[in-house]
Amino acid sequence: MLAACFQRLNRQRKGTGKKLIDWLQQQRVEAEAKVTLNDGTVLTRCDQCRQMWQERNARGVTGEPPCAGCLVELNTDNYIAARIFRLVQSQVRLYFDGERNREMDLDQVALWNIIDHYPHVIPNKWSLFEKVLGVYRFFITERDDANR
Repeated sequence: MLAACFQRLNRQRKGTGKKLIDWLQQQRVEAEAKVTLNDGTVLTRCDQCRQMWQERNARGVTGEPPCAGCLVELNTDNYIAARIFRLVQSQVRLYFDGERNREMDLDQVALWNIIDHYPHVIPNKWSLFEKVLGVYRFFITERDDANR
């Protein structure tokens, strides 16, 4: 039964979760691109882009910041999945391969504990579980492919 669940999860990943993954990647890039100025002001990536376009417009280059191409809007279910993913993304199972500890998978017990902790917010627990696990596996695969 467990193997059938994973096969279904892998089939579903091919067509779903794109916006959720894009939103999480956008949030990661946004967090990495924050700049703190000497006066304590924090500029996000969006702030930097808007400032760059203001400077271009002042030099005579007309245009607007391409915000529509950067921003990803999530529906409620994906927003809940993103929040849950960010809570449990560091809760992983490790194994020792003789050299070092390697990530095996997301700690599903931790994931289910979070899901069960918010029963009034999560309408479909299994669907959320599959989304979060699929997103985690996507990011792990992406990281492993980059390390090769």
